[in-house]
Amino acid sequence: MKKIWKILPRSLDREANASRDSDNSTRARGSTYSASTSTERQAKEESGPWGLKELWSGTDPVLDIVAVHGLNGHRERTWTCDNRTGGDGVMWLRDLLPKRIPRARVWTWGYDSRTHTRSHRDHLTVKTLYDHGRELVFDLDGARRESATHQRPIIFVAHSLGGIVVKNALLHSDRVKDGNLEEQRSIKLSTYGIIFMGTPHQGGQGVSMGKILLNVAKMQGDVSDSLLKLLGEHSELLQQQMSEFSLISQSFDIKFAYETKPTPLAGLIAKVIVPKWSAVVSGTPDAAEFGINADHRNMTKFSNVDNEDFIKLSRTLELMLQKSGKNQAISPKVSKQTFTVPFERDSKFVGREDIIAELDERLNGQRRVALAGIGGIGKSQIAIEYCYRFRDRHPNASVFWVHVGTISRFKQAYEAMATNLGLVEKDDPKANTIQLVTDWLNNAESGNWLMVLDNADDQAVFKSRFQVTEASEQSMPLFCYLPHSQKGSIVITTRDQRVGQRLAAKPIIVGSFDGPMAKTLLQSKLDQSIEWIEEDANKLVTDLDFLPLAVTQAAAFISENNITVKKYTNLLRTSDSGLTSLLNQDLIDLRRDFDASSSIVRTWQVSFDQIRMQNTRAADLLSLMAVLDRQSIPKALLCRHDEQEVEIVIALGTLQAFSLISSDREGEAFEMHRLVQVSTLKWLEMQSEKLKWQEGALRLLSANFPNGTFETWETCALYLPHVIIVISSLTLGLDHLNELRLLENTADYLQFQGQFKVAEQIIVRALGLYQKAYGNEHSDTLRSMKILGEILTDAGKYDDAEKLLRKVLMSGERTLGEKHEFTLSTISSLTSVLMSQGKDTEAKELLEQNVKLQSEILGEENPKTLLSMGNLALTYQHLKRLNEAEELELQVLKAHEKALGAEHPHTLWSMASLAMTYADLNRLNEAAELEVQVLKARKKVLGAEHRDTLWSMTSLALTYVNLNRWNEAQDLEVQVLKGREKALGAEHRDTLFSMAELAATYQHLNRWNEAEDLGLKALKAREKALGVEDPDTVFSMADLAVTYKALNRLNEAEELEVQVLKAREKALGAEHPDTLLSMASLAWTWKRQHRLENAIPLMSDAVGLSETILGVDNPDFKDRQRWLNTWLKSEMKGVESSQNAGMEFTKPDPNSKATSAYLVRIHLSLGRGDDF
Repeated sequence: MKKIWKILPRSLDREANASRDSDNSTRARGSTYSASTSTERQAKEESGPWGLKELWSGTDPVLDIVAVHGLNGHRERTWTCDNRTGGDGVMWLRDLLPKRIPRARVWTWGYDSRTHTRSHRDHLTVKTLYDHGRELVFDLDGARRESATHQRPIIFVAHSLGGIVVKNALLHSDRVKDGNLEEQRSIKLSTYGIIFMGTPHQGGQGVSMGKILLNVAKMQGDVSDSLLKLLGEHSELLQQQMSEFSLISQSFDIKFAYETKPTPLAGLIAKVIVPKWSAVVSGTPDAAEFGINADHRNMTKFSNVDNEDFIKLSRTLELMLQKSGKNQAISPKVSKQTFTVPFERDSKFVGREDIIAELDERLNGQRRVALAGIGGIGKSQIAIEYCYRFRDRHPNASVFWVHVGTISRFKQAYEAMATNLGLVEKDDPKANTIQLVTDWLNNAESGNWLMVLDNADDQAVFKSRFQVTEASEQSMPLFCYLPHSQKGSIVITTRDQRVGQRLAAKPIIVGSFDGPMAKTLLQSKLDQSIEWIEEDANKLVTDLDFLPLAVTQAAAFISENNITVKKYTNLLRTSDSGLTSLLNQDLIDLRRDFDASSSIVRTWQVSFDQIRMQNTRAADLLSLMAVLDRQSIPKALLCRHDEQEVEIVIALGTLQAFSLISSDREGEAFEMHRLVQVSTLKWLEMQSEKLKWQEGALRLLSANFPNGTFETWETCALYLPHVIIVISSLTLGLDHLNELRLLENTADYLQFQGQFKVAEQIIVRALGLYQKAYGNEHSDTLRSMKILGEILTDAGKYDDAEKLLRKVLMSGERTLGEKHEFTLSTISSLTSVLMSQGKDTEAKELLEQNVKLQSEILGEENPKTLLSMGNLALTYQHLKRLNEAEELELQVLKAHEKALGAEHPHTLWSMASLAMTYADLNRLNEAAELEVQVLKARKKVLGAEHRDTLWSMTSLALTYVNLNRWNEAQDLEVQVLKGREKALGAEHRDTLFSMAELAATYQHLNRWNEAEDLGLKALKAREKALGVEDPDTVFSMADLAVTYKALNRLNEAEELEVQVLKAREKALGAEHPDTLLSMASLAWTWKRQHRLENAIPLMSDAVGLSETILGVDNPDFKDRQRWLNTWLKSEMKGVESSQNAGMEFTKPDPNSKATSAYLVRIHLSLGRGDDF
């Protein structure tokens, strides 16, 4: 119990002793007691009537009655009538009470309780009510020991705040330590009862304890600021004292008297100072209450023996006197050490030495310590081991094991203790065994003892009232019977950290083992015949989260079924159902309580049921979290809109207290152990509630998952794992149509993140349900088809994407109209796949019309209009209309920067596109500078492994190629290839593109063998994944042909280049720049084969078409025309044999070739030429 008092020196100012006879029975009425010196007595005489004063010595006394006044009260005047009360000078304690109760010695005790000053000699006391309580114990103990009556029963009569002094006196007496004022313990042990007269015990009904204290103080007039501060401080401490006193109050017979009349105050105001609800503590066991027909000041004054209120009070005292004679303290009867731990010691106990050491350290300074942790973590096993070690160290001490999971188990344990201790005869129904055991444990003469309160999981159990005997009507809460003794120690095991906190301050948290200790436990529990393989053991204990009960259970199952550790692990990993089945095995464990299951699932289901009874909101949260991904569950997703913050805090706190979930440092995200999740799902299945919570999670995510745009990516990333889990666990049907937008938004986000395979799977599910519900031309169906088409485009499935998007466009034009926003957006999506296929002319024509319409309908700066404008600029790039491309790209870039900011993905996309145009315009330094800027921003915004970031690295590498910065280009390309293999897989289109580009760089570095190996690998992979006619496959053929020509394998090169030319003429047409490039390349190969008769006509066609398509200023046209003229001159002069320069392979000037540096798919989408 936390102590709240300050240790201050005992007061020296006590009232002087009057002369008294040595024989207590003949002591004169009016004598006083103080342990003061003569000097102190003189000081006391001057300052006030404080200390004990005997009013009646009693006739053969068997009881001491001690009266204590309240704030601003007086040792005698508080109990004395004046003219206003009709009995001038009658002090009922002295003049009336001895007539009714002659066998009681009567004392009154005074202390400095002044709060107001009347002269310069008076002062405001700096002593607190807590110090006065200590002084009362000191004075009373000294007087009783001096008269050899220190075992005589005591009844306190306390008025107003005097009741608070009495409470503190008894708390102090209860807590004094061995060897330090131990004799003062007798006051608490001897106290039979208390009559509280108008004592404020608690605030309530909107009135604080501080306000009530202030009302008491104000009876004397206005109060000072310093007193107000003092009372404010007291109010908090007194409220805490109320709960602490309740823990020992069951030891006393308590009566409450309350005022029924208001007290006159200054200003013709009158009020009830201490209302009944504050003066009476409801629920106090066996407590009686009665009203006194007077105000607060006069409720302690009675003028004659016939006064009705005096009769009530004196009868109450008479009855208490009679009962006190029947409740003499019980002396311990133990002649031997008692040990009631019901479990054998575990000879194979491993680990937990740190916790046992902490138990020792804490119990050295406090009487109670709690072990808290999830079920199956090993709390009880630690407690068992600690009990045996305690017995070894303290062979004369007693050790008790008490199961407190239920009231009945607690009573059974105390009844068994009473029998073992010899306090009662066995099975005596009339014996108050619970109180007898409590008293025995509280008695210092009982010696040292250790008690374990096991399974203290339900705080309601400790508050529950129960009858202590069958014959008694007495009903008290369980916590009242927990002992408070300096001789004893209590270890509490609980799943609920809050219970541990309330019973024993901050609990020791018991966590899982670490890996090595879990393996040690597994090995110690396995049958020796089971083969031990370190690697298998590592995997098993890791899968079991190093949980001791799970490890012990696994070892038992393995040994009982004679299987290997690896086999058991494989069974665990088969599926969650397999895991649940194994965790649900309930194998016999003699070292667990008979009510406790050895099954992990059933062990935790006890906690689940308990949480549901305590806090339904917490149980709901646990159910919801179980059907989500078990990691990083956002608090924002769990909160209800109509919920106060305190509700969610308490609910989540409950789950954390049971160690079922854990939170991040900020408390904004939560995690659940896998085994807890599996067990919770099994619990929901048993109650037929699993589907209900999965459906609820689907609705919750549908309402909260954003639309997947860049601004919402952070939230999308938080919620995505939970969406995947929920939609994967449900069979969606037509009753889920309202939730299908969740699938669309999720697919959109996954597409932006480059997770095309999962995105495709999700949108296909939504599309199927839309088609089933609405048909093929409903707006929801068309929207899903369009999303699917865009995902297929980004995944490199161009043919499927084109087919689907053309279908969507036709339906959209027919049902919505050609100028509808959806139709125009579909055209933009279609042109992306057309550009990826090299169908730039068709794409250009569609985009020019689309941009015009979108500008008119949506506006030039609308994001969809800008997207179409950016795509149009790309077609201009591909068609070598570079000046137009640059102009349009600058316009789009400025609009994006203005609307979205410099680091928005759309802005960065515009910058990347402009950089490619600069490269095509041979402005390579400008291109490199812009690409470095884009790459840095994309790494920051999107991450180093994002698809767009990898494309930026690719683009920069290609620019480095054209700047002859080959090593830098190679480093980047190697990074990109590894990144794409990791993120997309070895056969993804982007990965194969990186492979081909790295092979091309090897060409420039004259690493021809590596270029051939990698180029051939890329070609075969593309043929397999994409088909022989795919544009990327054709590019790989062209690249490999370049390598073959460098290796002088001209026939192999010619074979590939013929295929390339035919494929491009078929797919792109004879006038496409890439087709013209293939014509020139094949012409050069024939030239080197000395086949000028074939080479010259082909090059002539290439020159003529280049002039028409590219223009006379185009560098590619100029090169081809120069080559053709050279060949013609050679042919005419007949000196071909001397013109071998054309037969040697040389690298063309990068400034004049149709560069191979700019094929960047999707967002970059450029054609790449060949070296030849």
